[in-house]
Amino acid sequence: MSNYNATGKLSYVANAAIPKHARVVRVAGQKVGIASVSQKEIGTMENETFADGDDACVRSRNDVGTRKMIASLAIAEGADVFGAANGKVSNVQGAGAFYVGSAETAATADGDIIEVAAYSPLGGAAGS
Repeated sequence: MSNYNATGKLSYVANAAIPKHARVVRVAGQKVGIASVSQKEIGTMENETFADGDDACVRSRNDVGTRKMIASLAIAEGADVFGAANGKVSNVQGAGAFYVGSAETAATADGDIIEVAAYSPLGGAAGS
């Protein structure tokens, strides 16, 4: 029987320093790393890591509710957001970027933490 996780939180090991709320993807060796523009995240970091081998708690992409993410630039409340470089989100869809969701709060600059209603392919925001 495979594992089952009903909490929406996944335990991994980081492959490097990763900021809290960054979008992350699985990488070799059962680790997670920072998502690029064109990589669809498995979730967002719930804790900051400082080096390869640190414990990483990831909030699953399909967990219910909104989630915090890192903006790569100023983003208006209600704007559509897409994957951006360095595990961030942007309101500009770069080449190969995936739709992530809608900004529920605004960002004024790169590095601001915003609340995002994440997209779910099952019909709108995650959990709806």
